[in-house]
Amino acid sequence: MNDRADERGDWREQQELEKERWETSMEALARAQELGLEEMYLKHLAYECGVKFVPHAKPRTASVG
Repeated sequence: MNDRADERGDWREQQELEKERWETSMEALARAQELGLEEMYLKHLAYECGVKFVPHAKPRTASVG
């Protein structure tokens, strides 16, 4: 019984870490856009994060889709 509880705890911890990593990556992508990183690099970073980059005119509005 403890093994299953440990597995659930490990799974939840892994999910939380992945969520935090994704959020940090999206913040970094938005910041890079705000700082004027060339679109080609923004697209590459977005691809590496597993999202599609959609440029916007307003700063800090990197969008994923």
